Amino acid sequence: MHEDLERLDRVDRLDREMADRQRKLETLERKLGEAGAAVTAAEQEVAQREASLTENRDEQRVLQRKLSDYRNNRSSAVRLLETGQGDPEAAERQVQRCDALIDEAETALLELLEAQDEREAAKEASEQSLQQARAHQQALADAAPTERAALEEERSTMAAERTSVYAQLPREIVSRYDHWQSRQKWAVARVVDGTCDACQMDVAAQHLADLKRGLVAPCRRCHRWLIPPRA
Repeated sequence: MHEDLERLDRVDRLDREMADRQRKLETLERKLGEAGAAVTAAEQEVAQREASLTENRDEQRVLQRKLSDYRNNRSSAVRLLETGQGDPEAAERQVQRCDALIDEAETALLELLEAQDEREAAKEASEQSLQQARAHQQALADAAPTERAALEEERSTMAAERTSVYAQLPREIVSRYDHWQSRQKWAVARVVDGTCDACQMDVAAQHLADLKRGLVAPCRRCHRWLIPPRA
């Protein structure tokens, strides 16, 4: 294979490898960001659960005060009936009204107590989720520096080799290669099972033979440089 094709092949492979390392770095940062967002969301959920519990307890205290008032009013009405003082009919109506209010308040209080159990369970589940989210975030944060450093070192090593190999390419090849890169496309394709692996066009036998003899020639459909199979 022509030495220029050899260099093109190497530069392309290095570019693809460096792009892979860049994607891994971006994935690492994305995962760190997602882990942080998950912790924030879990913290917000715990806060919401706590606020819901606080609201429930406040409502219970209000009902407890009302119950106390209703019971005191009922006791006063009962004493009037027992002593025969005041209007007995009004006192009886007050007893009945207080009984209804007490029953209503006790029912509402029971519902709040049941809701409290559910909300406490929900808060506990949210706190467990928060602990898991924080543990996951910490594990990623602990591993990230080593993983990031390894990826950056690999990419740096590849970039140094690429610079060396790229400098040996003819100017016309460099210009065309840069043009493909500026369009964020790969400039090189490979012949796999007799076809261009970029556009899937069949490569004519004579074209393939010319490539193997050292011709630097593009695919006739996608116009990428073609790299023949290794012997």
